[in-house]
Amino acid sequence: MQNNPFATMLGFGFGMALVALIVTVLISALILMWAFRLVEKSHAGYAKALLTTLAGFGALFVTNMVLMLMLGWWGILGRVLIWVADFFVFAWMVQLLLKHRDSLSYSRACLVTLVDWAINFGIGLVFFILLMAVGVSFMHAIV
Repeated sequence: MQNNPFATMLGFGFGMALVALIVTVLISALILMWAFRLVEKSHAGYAKALLTTLAGFGALFVTNMVLMLMLGWWGILGRVLIWVADFFVFAWMVQLLLKHRDSLSYSRACLVTLVDWAINFGIGLVFFILLMAVGVSFMHAIV
């Protein structure tokens, strides 16, 4: 029986995508815990932040699927509206699941989500700039 190189590469690609997804969820939970600590001045716990991140990603997946079916043909305006809906749904998940001692108000949950998304955007921007610099340096090395 012979191995198919395409199947090997496909399996490797799925494995790497799974590892990237797991690492993303774990790091996102750390960032959410840090954002909660910055806004609420109390510690939420990594398990609660991980549960909130997983539930939030699940809720965002469902929200994206439903709204993409309804607003997908609107183009960029539809994507912006879906992004705003994602923000409010994730803030709702933070309010429901990331309480410390007393209840967390929705406005504070929105602030936690805003800080969380700002930190994620900043980290993503730094990685984008670094990868672009590496790509440009490889292009100059080839030419």
